[in-house]
Amino acid sequence: TSELSAVCRAYNLVIVCPSHAKECGIGRYSMHAAAASAENYKSVHVLETTYQALRFARNAVDPCIVIFQHEYSLIDFQYDLGEDDTTSSVICNLSMIQQINVKNRTAIFMHSMFLTDHGLNRINKQLFCSNIPIFHTNRDGCAKAQVNFTELGIPDFAVESVPALPKKFTVGAFGFLSPNKDVRSTLELCAKSGV
Repeated sequence: TSELSAVCRAYNLVIVCPSHAKECGIGRYSMHAAAASAENYKSVHVLETTYQALRFARNAVDPCIVIFQHEYSLIDFQYDLGEDDTTSSVICNLSMIQQINVKNRTAIFMHSMFLTDHGLNRINKQLFCSNIPIFHTNRDGCAKAQVNFTELGIPDFAVESVPALPKKFTVGAFGFLSPNKDVRSTLELCAKSGV
């Protein structure tokens, strides 16, 4: 861990999130992840496109770790939250970043994975056949697609005091209510606690 910290301090961390600074759970997650990582890296940046990350890496003196926050609706011009990236440009630009400096590292962090959708399987094939490491938070999806599993989360922030919860409160979730968020267990817990 102290060895890892020393290694990380030699790197710039670049988180690429097409929905950065927009009303999106992945955008907010990226900002929290950047804040939680700030003390561990030489510098931390959240950018909107891999084109910006490529420009940053070309001008960087120190090596970079570039993580692309992938969600199908944020690329390939499919939704207003996304920017200019396409699946092909993400793979191409991350590959070029790897070539700029032999110490540069890149990865794609998938926030959802659909393996049975014919249209999205074209995107999956591009991603899974690339030389970019893929990470995902759903163990079942990782096993089926043979990609790396990682926990989704950031370290807890210190809280001075936690106010008592009112008898009635709202339960929410970031992003889409996908099956891996286990909404049923949350609702059962709320029912058991009498709220």
